[in-house]
Amino acid sequence: MNQLRIHIITLILLITCGIIFPQQLEVIEDFRHLLKDKHSEVVAQVGDIDITAGEFVVNYEFGPAFLKRMQDSKQRYLEVMINEKLLALEGYARGLDDSPQVKRSLREVEGDLITEELYKEDVLSKIDVSEQELAEAVEKSRETLSVQWLFTESMDQILEWKKALDQGISFDSLFFAQLSDSVSLDDRMMEKTRFEIDLDNPSLGRIVDTLKYSEPSLPIKVNDGWYIVNINNVVKDVIITESQRAQQRERAKRKLMQYKSERLADQYVHEMMMQQNATIKRDTFNLLMAHIGKMTLRPEKYEEWELPKLLDENPDENFIEHHGNSALVQYDSGEITLADFINWYQIRSNYFHFDVSSKMNFFGSLQRTIWQMMRDKLLIERAYERGLDRLPSVREQKQWWGEKIVYSAMKLELAKDVNVTEEKLRDYY
Repeated sequence: MNQLRIHIITLILLITCGIIFPQQLEVIEDFRHLLKDKHSEVVAQVGDIDITAGEFVVNYEFGPAFLKRMQDSKQRYLEVMINEKLLALEGYARGLDDSPQVKRSLREVEGDLITEELYKEDVLSKIDVSEQELAEAVEKSRETLSVQWLFTESMDQILEWKKALDQGISFDSLFFAQLSDSVSLDDRMMEKTRFEIDLDNPSLGRIVDTLKYSEPSLPIKVNDGWYIVNINNVVKDVIITESQRAQQRERAKRKLMQYKSERLADQYVHEMMMQQNATIKRDTFNLLMAHIGKMTLRPEKYEEWELPKLLDENPDENFIEHHGNSALVQYDSGEITLADFINWYQIRSNYFHFDVSSKMNFFGSLQRTIWQMMRDKLLIERAYERGLDRLPSVREQKQWWGEKIVYSAMKLELAKDVNVTEEKLRDYY
């Protein structure tokens, strides 16, 4: 069962959990637009399963890269899909689609699919890039800056550097003097276009816009400390062709869409969470921390942090059976039980990494994971309330993924029948 869970989650993670990047949606929508009325055209039939042009194109684009390097790659990829469908058909015949693990995995996929649709309706549809924004972005994309900075948490140190610069000491000498085994060159410099700097760090972008080449800034105070910033090199594309300009324009539009959508999505999720007045129940959280710690920490650290004391008198008994119904999070429209969280976590456990550098950091990372689970739950509930699971595109993709999950389960069923004895190994070698 654990093998099936791991194998299926690998498939599930091929689609993005939760809110996905807009460019991924745009690629899929581009395919649908290009295919137009041929989207549903059948390119192969396997029993009562049809492989449509739409399914083939999406699978081919996001599938394994090594197949695309083969001769007649599209024909080869179609053959791979046909083989998958054949195994899926056998899996359906054996009733594997009725297994609890397959059903649960398909629900996870459906949750991701309808969350994407919710994202398109409530976030992506509200994003607009004006011609002026696009023109400015293209212009800033033509200029690449090499930016260096001095950094310290001490005001005395930054004032000492400022005094040295005023006395004629070169910025380069101070810049290289701050480097050490723990501070690398990449920690104190970057090379990006003005446009990329604006998107990645708007505060730094506003500072850079005020600077001239090789004229260090005044000391700047931000949350983590003090900075003196310097532009030490500028490269500008003076002459570009129309095709290059068109490419720059398209890249800039996608990046602006992504930047705006991420900010709006963060705001959307924050408001949704705040409306629920959620609280984590401390007693249940302590039980969960001890349970997760027992599974993820080294035994000596588990004991050092005194986590066994948080469990009840019989820690080896069935944890879910005894504590599963305990409320972990309570909020205005419902609650999340301990069992809800553990079931959600188990299917993703191979892809979560808690901060175990200290007990407090472990506490914080587990708490953030709980809020992430609640975020996903609220988004999915909102999507179901709108009936997004009934959209034709969702039903179509759910069917595709259902066949992939059953194929995966069937492949593992066949693997169980492969039994290599020690005697056979001796004969072979």
